[in-house]
Amino acid sequence: MNAREQFRSIMSYQPADGLPLMEIEGYEEATLARWRAEGLPEGQSPAEALDIKSPEALWINFFPLPEYE
Repeated sequence: MNAREQFRSIMSYQPADGLPLMEIEGYEEATLARWRAEGLPEGQSPAEALDIKSPEALWINFFPLPEYE
């Protein structure tokens, strides 16, 4: 299953082969620095270190719909 299929399956209360990782805001520098001090290899993303398939970027539109002209 890809991340979209996992998300749709979970949201419809169906079984999934894993949890999708959705990056909404990214990682704070302080968090990455602490993880690196705790053993996260330099130059490796948290998703790579945790062997997560592929993080999905999720863009959320917080603007009113329909948008103002």
